[in-house]
Amino acid sequence: KNYLQSICYILIFSLSIISLKNLITINSEFKKITPPNTASTIDEKIYNLSKTGKNVILIMQDALSTANVQKAFELYPNLKESFDGFTYYPNTTSFGRYTMIGAPCLFGGYDYTPYEINQRTDKTLQQKHNEALLTLPVLFLNNGFDVTVSNLPYENYLEYPVTDMYKEYPSIKREETYSRYTNVWNNIYGLTKDPVLSNTIKRNFIWFSIFKVVPPIARQFVYHSEYWVSSDPISNYEYFVDNYSTLDLLPELTNFNNKQDSFIIIDNEATHYPIFLQGPEYIPNKATISHSLEKTNKLEYDASFTSTCGVFTKFLDFFNYLKQNNCYDNTRIIIVSDHGFDNQKTKIFNSAGFPFKKERITATLMVKDFNSKGILKFNDDFMTNADTPYITTKDIIKDAKNPFTNNSLKECNKQNRVKIAFTHGESTRNRNNTQFKIENWYTVKDNIFIDSNWTQEVPQ
Repeated sequence: KNYLQSICYILIFSLSIISLKNLITINSEFKKITPPNTASTIDEKIYNLSKTGKNVILIMQDALSTANVQKAFELYPNLKESFDGFTYYPNTTSFGRYTMIGAPCLFGGYDYTPYEINQRTDKTLQQKHNEALLTLPVLFLNNGFDVTVSNLPYENYLEYPVTDMYKEYPSIKREETYSRYTNVWNNIYGLTKDPVLSNTIKRNFIWFSIFKVVPPIARQFVYHSEYWVSSDPISNYEYFVDNYSTLDLLPELTNFNNKQDSFIIIDNEATHYPIFLQGPEYIPNKATISHSLEKTNKLEYDASFTSTCGVFTKFLDFFNYLKQNNCYDNTRIIIVSDHGFDNQKTKIFNSAGFPFKKERITATLMVKDFNSKGILKFNDDFMTNADTPYITTKDIIKDAKNPFTNNSLKECNKQNRVKIAFTHGESTRNRNNTQFKIENWYTVKDNIFIDSNWTQEVPQ
């Protein structure tokens, strides 16, 4: 009895010390987090374009599936006319299934493909990720452009304050738009926002406690099971609207008073949280989201496909707004995704023998150049989303080089295949790691639609 009592005292004392330490740590970290900036009205324009100079707008549309894009152009031929002056590159691949893998090269070029990131061990993943995000903003800033970025993915690897990565570049304007204008959008349509995040946090306090009680060896049996995931149609709806609202309000957020050339990056995740949208307007409506659960092969009732159509309608509204203000011809627009989405209803690849759906690995790439006009063009050149920085700077910044590596942004020689990483996402808390943990490498060349062009890399 005395031994047991002593052990209990030791346990209580130890747990009290651990609890106190955790309380201090949690409060310290929480104070570093910037409170969400929500608005009930739009008081200022955040995207400032020039009517006389050059404008470059780079939009990363998270998980925008090229399979959905192709089906949209097939089903709605009028879309080809609406994407006035655009060139679509269907033969485009990403370098992984997740934003953490596919986004760095999209913003920083071939220096930040997963293979090249792993080759350089002199810096941490966090440092290399930040470099990738800053590559284009710094380049354009150094060449006299007014620079605005909004919602870049995993800024500072989510280490608060995330704005630390911009300390050396105070002239770069950072605008956080995710969920910022949801209330404005809801007011316009007479809707209200459900407290999804609060409900999720309350639920996860309990579930996380259960997770910590389970012995580590058994956690794999309870975590990531269907009953563990808290996502539901309503939460997906709110996440979608938090992103969609920004696209819908782009005209209200944009002015044309800039005296400088303008460079803008917008990251939007609406297609990452697909919900069913009713055509032809494709406006979010809670009354219709349950249709996305219907067992049907019709694309009109598919969440991923209709969400793509909904995003496209907002793009077109914005393009028309630019035209109305005589600011379309002097604007280069790039729409690109970090990776795709494995939607069975728009399956366009044979993924037999692969541990991944190729639709998930491929990327969407669409480009409208200065003064480009006419019906949408299809270009079958073999591309990757790492070509984006070169396309963005072409004929604007002569011999553009990465400001951190001093390497040219010009596209690499893709004839010898490009290396794609098959790996699971890593925690952004692993900030001291210098390499991704890659399970397998795969390569693809020339034409992503030819099965024989995809192979598993043989270890050397």
